Amino acid sequence: MKYKLTIIAGDGEIPILAVRTALKKGYDVRIISLTNASQDAIKNTIGNYQFIEPGKIGKILKSIREFDSESVLFAGSINRGILYRGLKPDLKALKALTMLRGFDNKSVMDVIEKLISETGAKLISQKEFLKEHIAKKGVIAGRRPSKKMMSQIKKFIPVVKTFENMGSGQVFVIKDNHIVAIEAMEGSDETISRAGRLAGNGIIVIKAVSDDHNFKFDLPTVGTQTLEAINKAGGGYLVVEAHKILILNIDKFINLANTYKISVYSY
Repeated sequence: MKYKLTIIAGDGEIPILAVRTALKKGYDVRIISLTNASQDAIKNTIGNYQFIEPGKIGKILKSIREFDSESVLFAGSINRGILYRGLKPDLKALKALTMLRGFDNKSVMDVIEKLISETGAKLISQKEFLKEHIAKKGVIAGRRPSKKMMSQIKKFIPVVKTFENMGSGQVFVIKDNHIVAIEAMEGSDETISRAGRLAGNGIIVIKAVSDDHNFKFDLPTVGTQTLEAINKAGGGYLVVEAHKILILNIDKFINLANTYKISVYSY
């Protein structure tokens, strides 16, 4: 009997990568798409999928039970704005709210993981499941940062991590020993674009992860879209945290980085 895995899919390219990885490993896979975009992408990849609105927790848990899943993998992003508009919770979701100790991310994640465990399935780490696609330490594309640039990077990494641990977004942009932009709710690409408007050419984009980041619910990612944003903003360097950031379509990523003359370094 094949190992049964339910993939709960949000937006982006990670759900497709997760499906292909699972099929390559021989898993019996069911997809629960939480967004229209992920549904459109998934249905051309695998037949065993269904669309369920994010607020229908009872229906999601029922699907996991019916499939008799041994594991559940979250893959892809859910726009945080959905938490503030358009969400229609079912009775199970409303009951889950009463279990929360607070409305911080950790409390929400703890409750979701508890509810999934009650189905008999185990929630697994995206970082471990997709580990062959995670950035390794060193130069990924282009040149190694100069001594001057490495001095800036080393100076600001502790600052980046401090803000990360306080709940900021994962992208920081620096230039000439100054912080140019910090990601909030607008997303990475918008942060990079804003930094380009503020500081122009020569920005350094840093992507890092908080010390307590939960890779079961989110896998930080860079891809060709990130490079497009950096190129438009006039940036020449992307710095990512080693062993914690997934690089999508690594061959295309490196080719595009070289085309745009963007150096990519993992520290």
